[in-house]
Amino acid sequence: MEWLSRFGNPDPDNYLFPTEQYGLNGEEGYKKGTVAVWNLDPEQPIGSWKVAWAASRKAAKVHCRLHDVRHTFVSRLGEAKVADSTLTALSGWRSRKMLERYSQTRNDAKRKAVEMLSG
Repeated sequence: MEWLSRFGNPDPDNYLFPTEQYGLNGEEGYKKGTVAVWNLDPEQPIGSWKVAWAASRKAAKVHCRLHDVRHTFVSRLGEAKVADSTLTALSGWRSRKMLERYSQTRNDAKRKAVEMLSG
């Protein structure tokens, strides 16, 4: 919510990490070290995901990879028994093979199902 508030009236089609530039905020900024954002364009993506992700992690005081976020997202949806077709669509994966690889909850469910046969 804090991130979105920076853009005034964001459009659903705007980029989450838009292109923007930073600089010292005039003469006062030079003296006090205050930074201002300029040339912000939410309709254009940033130039580097690596830089944006590193800045976001630092600001949020989080230590993980972007991949970890998607893995957790898919795993939690899997635990909630969301349909495979929905998981595939939300994760952006085109193949079921990727879904099976990254959705550990599905593997646990398969293991439990096989264990039920022995008991």
